[in-house]
Amino acid sequence: MSINVTVTETPNVDLTISSSTGLNVGVGGTSHNSLIGIQGGASGEYYHLTEAEYSLLALNDSNFVNITGEETISGVKTFDSGFIINAGGQEILITGDLDGSDRKLYVDAESFVVGENSVNSLYSAAILGSGNQIFGNYDVVAGGELNIISGDETNPSDFNFIGAGSQNIILRSSNSVIGGGQNNKIEDATVSFIGGGDTNKISDAVSAIVGGNSHLISGGNGYSFIGGGEENEIHGTFSSVLGGEGNKVYGSDAVTLGGWFTESSGQFALVGPGRASKVSGDYAVGLGNRVEIPEAHSGATVFADGQDRVHPSSGSHTATLDFANGVYVNGGDLNVTQDIIMAGETVATRAWVQDRDLGQRFDTVLPSGIDETGIEFATSFSSAPVVQCELQLPDDGERTYFIAVRSITNTGFFVEYADNRGTGYTLQTRAIPNT
Repeated sequence: MSINVTVTETPNVDLTISSSTGLNVGVGGTSHNSLIGIQGGASGEYYHLTEAEYSLLALNDSNFVNITGEETISGVKTFDSGFIINAGGQEILITGDLDGSDRKLYVDAESFVVGENSVNSLYSAAILGSGNQIFGNYDVVAGGELNIISGDETNPSDFNFIGAGSQNIILRSSNSVIGGGQNNKIEDATVSFIGGGDTNKISDAVSAIVGGNSHLISGGNGYSFIGGGEENEIHGTFSSVLGGEGNKVYGSDAVTLGGWFTESSGQFALVGPGRASKVSGDYAVGLGNRVEIPEAHSGATVFADGQDRVHPSSGSHTATLDFANGVYVNGGDLNVTQDIIMAGETVATRAWVQDRDLGQRFDTVLPSGIDETGIEFATSFSSAPVVQCELQLPDDGERTYFIAVRSITNTGFFVEYADNRGTGYTLQTRAIPNT
């Protein structure tokens, strides 16, 4: 056995050969961990790395790509454990012609979360804001804070949208929207909408609330609508409240135009505007202040003024005009097909109204000093008509104290009166067919 050793430098080299230990080489004053002077990296050489340096470059799921400065990455890159961008408080701009001439960003992910939000389901997105939570599939919260979309296994909340606002909730519902506002809630509903406002609620209904405060649509798969105002409620189906305050609808297919604290429980009823009206009859209409139509008065209509008094209906299938200062017809005809009754007394019958154009009106100047005059009709009637006479006094004339009509035929009649008249008196006559 032979060993050849050549030492050209480093005089402190101790070579010891032992049959038991083999060959020992000792380099005085130099640790075997020291890499000074022996770093490689050129062709045919190797880098010498620490454990920390090696771990950083190893294919480990906890590692991520850190890009600093200006870098260009081309081709398709796959990151098995995700891709994290930390902008350090600076803006991040993603741009470029990603698909032909259109600028598009494709994100292949089960859900999309931006900011301090939480998505606990599939195919949903919480885009902006903070504290927003999603527990349903295919849902979106666009912004705001502390908004929640949530359901359970029996009644999931899928395909919903909350635009913005604060503390809005969609619970156990689907295909529904809350645009904004605060404290609004849709629960156990489908295809429903709350535009905004404060503390509006749709429960167990297919309905819409546009805005306002503290509205409620509840029960019966509503298909109902509240436009605005405050504290309006609908507990029926296919009904609407356009606005106002404190109006309540319990019937179906009913409409409240507005006003304050009106109540409608009839079916196919119309109420308002006005205050404190109560319409309980079906197919009823109440317009005015404090209109009251009871349940027994089906088909009743009341048009009333604004006085602070009860304006009641008159019965089933009646129309009541209740105006303290009268009702005026300023143009056109007033058509009446039955009798005309005033204060309980019939003043004109249907036949009289129909035959009124066949009547005759004429004036007769009476000579003085006589007490009877015969009047002849211009055209004979088919039978004796109804005759009305009035003695018109001249200016400063003496009053006549007696007038009577007798002997009425189809061709004329006689009239009697006092004979102490002067000249210039006129007898006004109207003859109406007696049918």
